[in-house]
Amino acid sequence: MDDEQKIRIFESDLLDKAHFNYAFYQYSEDIVIPYLLQIYGDTERHRNTLIANGHNAHNVSVYLNNMTHGIGHCIRWMLKQSQPTFLDTANE
Repeated sequence: MDDEQKIRIFESDLLDKAHFNYAFYQYSEDIVIPYLLQIYGDTERHRNTLIANGHNAHNVSVYLNNMTHGIGHCIRWMLKQSQPTFLDTANE
């Protein structure tokens, strides 16, 4: 088994199941996906402020890139669920 196959097994056996521990899984994808994209957008909009406050521009780019990949995984998990658990947020 090569390294890529080991990584795919790790992803499917552990990472693809770990998301059940997070609260966003309780909400429907029409609530979660826009929220995740909003978080990314807020971070992207503050990129120049972060850099002006001394953060390395390359590190900020890497962070945002990793965030994009993470959001992609979250969206995949949300859309992949077979029995969605919807939580009524109308009264919150």
